[in-house]
Amino acid sequence: RSLMPEFSKLRTFYIQRKNGKPALPMGRMEKSRYERVVLPAAAYKMSLTTNQVTENIVVKTVVDLMKVYHRQGLERGQAIERIAEKTCLNRLLVKAILKRNENNTDLETGEQNEGATQAFYYLLYDLISGRTFPELIPVEVFEEGARMESVNPPVVDPLNGKEPLLRFQTGMSEKRQNAWILHPGGMEETVFAAPLEPPVSRSMERQYCQNGNGVLRYLGIVEPVGLICTCYLSDRDLSTIHVMNPLGKGVMNQLYGHIREALKGEGAAQNEELARHIEDMEAGRREALETADNYTESQNVMKQNLQTQYPGIQGYKDVWEHMATLEARCAAYEEAVNRGADRQEAESIAKECSVAFYDAMEDIFAISLNKNYPRDKIELVDARMTPLTGNRNYASYYLGIAEQAGFEDLESCRRFFGGQDGKIKNGILKSVMYGARMGKMVQRSLPELVVAHMFQAAVEEAHPFREAARRCPEILPLVKTSKKTRDIFKHGLDERNVERREDVEVPSGGEITQMRVLTETLLEVLLVPRATEAEQKQQAAAYDNRRAASIRAKDKMEEYPALKTLVGRAAEKACFSFYYQDPEYFSACLNLMMEMYDVLFTEYSTQGQRETAAEAFTGGREEDDAFMHQCFQRYACDYKSPDRPNTRNIRQFSYNVKDLSVKCKLYLSFVLLDRENPEFLRCLVEEAPGFPQVTDEVCRKRGHNNQAFFGESPDGYEAFQQELMGTCERFCQVLRKGRTRQ
Repeated sequence: RSLMPEFSKLRTFYIQRKNGKPALPMGRMEKSRYERVVLPAAAYKMSLTTNQVTENIVVKTVVDLMKVYHRQGLERGQAIERIAEKTCLNRLLVKAILKRNENNTDLETGEQNEGATQAFYYLLYDLISGRTFPELIPVEVFEEGARMESVNPPVVDPLNGKEPLLRFQTGMSEKRQNAWILHPGGMEETVFAAPLEPPVSRSMERQYCQNGNGVLRYLGIVEPVGLICTCYLSDRDLSTIHVMNPLGKGVMNQLYGHIREALKGEGAAQNEELARHIEDMEAGRREALETADNYTESQNVMKQNLQTQYPGIQGYKDVWEHMATLEARCAAYEEAVNRGADRQEAESIAKECSVAFYDAMEDIFAISLNKNYPRDKIELVDARMTPLTGNRNYASYYLGIAEQAGFEDLESCRRFFGGQDGKIKNGILKSVMYGARMGKMVQRSLPELVVAHMFQAAVEEAHPFREAARRCPEILPLVKTSKKTRDIFKHGLDERNVERREDVEVPSGGEITQMRVLTETLLEVLLVPRATEAEQKQQAAAYDNRRAASIRAKDKMEEYPALKTLVGRAAEKACFSFYYQDPEYFSACLNLMMEMYDVLFTEYSTQGQRETAAEAFTGGREEDDAFMHQCFQRYACDYKSPDRPNTRNIRQFSYNVKDLSVKCKLYLSFVLLDRENPEFLRCLVEEAPGFPQVTDEVCRKRGHNNQAFFGESPDGYEAFQQELMGTCERFCQVLRKGRTRQ
C-alpha cells in the first residue's frame, strides 16, 4: 500500500518559531546557519479510552448525581450548584469533573460507557528511521500545527521516471523558507508504505494507559505527513550537526544518523542537492571546530600565563576567564595586523577586545569595591553621597570627588562625566555602594563602579584606587570609549547594524594595548599582587608539566575513536589526569563514566521507560543489591563488591538521571535494557564484559573525595587506566554502532 507516491501536496507538521529560526533547547542559538529537511512520515489517528470513575468515589458520586438531576429536568447550572452544595465540593472542581467525563461514547459500539472518557490523538511514525515518536499529539494540536503545503514548483510523480524536484517552500514565519524533501532509496517500490498497524511501544502504553485503566486503539485512519526537522550548527556544541525535534521539544540528534544514511544510500541520486547542503554544513562545522579549538588553546595558554604572573587569580574565576579572553583577543588582533588581514576582520577582533576589556573591568571593580571598602570610615562615605538626590546632572560634583580621589587630569574627568555617555545613574551608584557596605554582590555597571571607587578613595588615603589612578591616568577615557562599542555589540544588534552606527568607535591598536596593560595593572593594584620572579619560575614549571600531560593525552585519544566521538572531552580529561598524576584523577574517571551512561540513557531510552525501570527498585540497599547481582548473573558478568548505592535515589531522580550517582546509573541502565532491549544489553556485555565491575571499581576508588597517590601504587595506576579506557572504548563502540537497536 503506497502511502505517499508523490509530493505534489504535502501535509507538513511543525512548530512555528520566531523569525523562522530554530531555538536551541537551552539558550540562544549563536549560529543561524541551518537547513530544513522534510522526513516522510505517517500519522495514525488513535483513541484513548480511560475509566477512572469506578476507582474514585468522589468522581463517581458527582457523575451519578448529575445523571439524577438531569433526569429530574434541572438545568446544568442548577445541577452543578446543587451537587456542590450536597458534596461540599468547590463549584469549579465539580465542573472540571463533569467536563472530563462528558465524552463517554464508545467509538466502536456507539453505546454509552459508564464513567468512560475518550481522547483522540495522532501517533507519528517516521518512515526514514522506522520509529514512532515517543509522545502522542492531541488532535487539536495536530490540526493547528499541520498544514497542507504545495510544492513550488510542483513535484512530478517519481514513479513515472522523470527527475523529481526536491525543494518546496513552507510558511514557517512571516517569510517563506526553503525545505528539502528527503527521499529514501528504492523509489520504484512502495517505499512510503507505512505499517498496517502503528507500532505502539510498551513504554507509550505504560505512559498513556496507566494502571491498566486505559485502552489505546488505532482507528484505521492514516494520512501522510512531512516532519520538518531543522539541522543546525551550534557554537555551544560543535560535536555534531544538531537536529531539532519536529514537535518542538528539544533535539533528536539520533535522526541525523538516519538522514546521513538516506543521503548516502540507494536514494543518493534523488537527494544530491540536499547532500551538498549537508556537506557544506559539515565543512562549516569542521572549520568552526578548528577555529574554536585554536581559540580555546590560545585562551588556555593565556590563563596559564596569568596564573604564573598572578598566583592568586584562581580565586577570582570570572576575572581570570575574562582577562584570558582579552589577552587571547589582543594576541589575535596583533596576529591579524601582522599578516595583513583586511580591515573588516581586524575591526571585528578589535570590537571583541572592547567587550572582553569591559567584562574584565566590571568584574575587577565589582570585587574590589567590596574587598577594599573603608569600613572604618563608612559615615564619611555616606556623607559625601548625601547630596545625590533626584535626576540632576551632578557632573561638577563628581569632578570634585575625582580630584579628592587623586585624579590629576581633570580635563579627562570632565569629558568622562560630560555628555550622555558619561552620565552617572545615581540610583545604581547608591545601590552598589550599599551592596558593598553589606558585603553583598553588587550590580555590574562599570561607570558607577568606577565612581564608587572614587568616593571610597576620597575618604581613605591608603585606598589602592589612588595608586590605580596614578598609574593608569587613561582609565576614564578607555572606559567611555569601550562602553559605546560594548553596549551595541553585546545587546543583540548584528554586525550590519554595528557597522551602520556612526557613533561606534572601533579601538585602535594603541588603545587595545592600553586595555591589556590597564587590566593587568588594575588586577595587580586592586586584587592580586604580582608574583615574584622565583614564584613565576615555579608556576612556569608546573605549567610545562601540565602542557606535556595535555599533549600526551591528546595523542593517546587517537587510540580510542569511539570515546573521542561520544565523550571526547571527559575521556581526554581522564587521560590528562593520569599523565599529570593529578590527585583528582579518580574524579576525572568518574566523570567519564557519568557522561558515558548519560549518552546511553539519552540515545537508547525515553523518560517513560526510565521511570518504569526505576519501579523495580524497592529502596532497600541489601535487597536491591541482591536483585542486581541476579541480573548480572543472567548475563555472566557478575562481580563482588561491598559498595551498595542508595537505590532510593533511583526512583526519586529517574526523571532526571543526570542527578544520579554513577553506580545508580549502572543499576538503572542494566534493568532498563534488560526490560526494553535485552539483545542490545547482551551485545554490550559480550563486547565490554567488565563494564559493571569497572564502574564499581571507579566508585570505590573515588569514594568520598578520595585522592589518587600515584607514588603509593605499585604500577602508578597504569593497569587501572588501561582497563578503564579499554572497557569504555568497547562500550562506546557498541553505542555508536547501535546493534539490534529498536
